[in-house]
Amino acid sequence: MRVTKQNSVYFDLNTLFDDRFNITQIGAVHAASGNSFNEKTNSENIGKRLKKFVTWLKKVNDGKPVVLIGHNAFGFDAEVLEKVAKKRKVKIPARLVAGYEDSLQAFRSNYNYKKNDLTSLAKQFGLTRPTHDALQDSKLLKKLVNKALEDTGMNINQFFTE
Repeated sequence: MRVTKQNSVYFDLNTLFDDRFNITQIGAVHAASGNSFNEKTNSENIGKRLKKFVTWLKKVNDGKPVVLIGHNAFGFDAEVLEKVAKKRKVKIPARLVAGYEDSLQAFRSNYNYKKNDLTSLAKQFGLTRPTHDALQDSKLLKKLVNKALEDTGMNINQFFTE
């Protein structure tokens, strides 16, 4: 699916350090509207929180498919989200989430970025990472990608497919 500002949702998951499949927070921000989602979770309410996230995704883009963009999404967030949702029997319909994009890979391709962490990437762009918080990280990622688009003159689809 072509990535556009309208169908892009930046997202982040926080998990327990010693258990990557124990989600403690889900944060997301819609690229076009700035509408955000932020839920703290625990092992008892994660199913409910994931259902709220799916409902929010349906609303934020008027029921049209979205592309979830995460920093290291292919190495962490996408897998964790899919596995935990499956375990908790929460459907994330393919007609709703058309796919994932990974900003880490995009920054490596377009900027020869070597490190993995969001804090170092923010510093490289003259920004700071306020706290390790899923919603704040989603908003920071949106800023970083927008700055990269300005710097390179690319559109968002080119940035993630070049």
